[in-house]
Amino acid sequence: MFHSFPTHISPDGRNFLDAQGQPFFWLGDTAWSLLTRYTPEEAKIYLENRARRGFTVIQCVVAWFEGSQKDMKGITANSAGEFPWFEGDPAQPNPRFFTQVDALLAYAEQLGLTLAVLPTWGNYVTDEMLFTPENAQAYGRWLGERYRNAPNLVWINGGDCLPHDFESVFDALGEGLREGDNGKHLITFHPCHLHSSSQYFNNRAWLDFHLIQVWTDWHKVYPSVLADALTPPRRPVVLGEGAYENGPEYPRGPITPLVVRRQAWWAFMAGGYYTYGQNHIWRAFLNWLDMLDTTGAVQMGVFRQTVELVPWWERIPDQSIIEEGVGDG
Repeated sequence: MFHSFPTHISPDGRNFLDAQGQPFFWLGDTAWSLLTRYTPEEAKIYLENRARRGFTVIQCVVAWFEGSQKDMKGITANSAGEFPWFEGDPAQPNPRFFTQVDALLAYAEQLGLTLAVLPTWGNYVTDEMLFTPENAQAYGRWLGERYRNAPNLVWINGGDCLPHDFESVFDALGEGLREGDNGKHLITFHPCHLHSSSQYFNNRAWLDFHLIQVWTDWHKVYPSVLADALTPPRRPVVLGEGAYENGPEYPRGPITPLVVRRQAWWAFMAGGYYTYGQNHIWRAFLNWLDMLDTTGAVQMGVFRQTVELVPWWERIPDQSIIEEGVGDG
């Protein structure tokens, strides 16, 4: 059975294509903890559900953290107690940790899911300073070589961070990935709140598409995606992190299914793609498995079905139709 995975970019720079040259629709979900806090059994339940719901991409992290976002307590071991690196050194990857990654990547392939993987969360570069350009490039090269032949893989550099003063490290990681897999996988960069990869790495050869985070400012989705869609050189744009369904920290109120739908449609109508997220799932709360079938998640499948009623890859945003009064509220 043929499954579609994003392998390259369309000639006009707007969309993803699969190995057969057919348009690939990115509908992502956020499971930062997939490779660490989920047991293999839980991970399979999750992946099966997301494939059934119509998602095509799952965003996850290798070097994740213990504790909350405000109180990080160190790198998370996986459910077998293995850490991604020996002695906290990215230049010393732990093959036993990655054996579990291998299995999940292969299972996702069977289900037709692409894993969009962050080699590390950004705080280990910008705060903990575990990375140098040298070990970042070595780590990236090792990952690229190990997963060179995986068809259902995208790399995400960064990890919710500002790269100021650390551009050389992120460049080295991106270049290492590209060197290791010989350019077989697409690469982007995940910035922090209200930023985009276009602001920092737009001219880099290793960057294939743009990724945006708006988080609490979900009303900024449309202008943020549109700005990147119009930024030369033309690249696909993904709203990679918006407001999470049922999330508690949003000044504009609870994130309801309506807000989730708005984010998805705004991103699409501005010329981009969308990654959904549910608060309990990405945080791996004790009851996270009970949240697989929330209304927002179910409606993402309806969103995709609706978009695919037309040749969506031919649609181009046209701002000339409305000459004034366009806002972001």
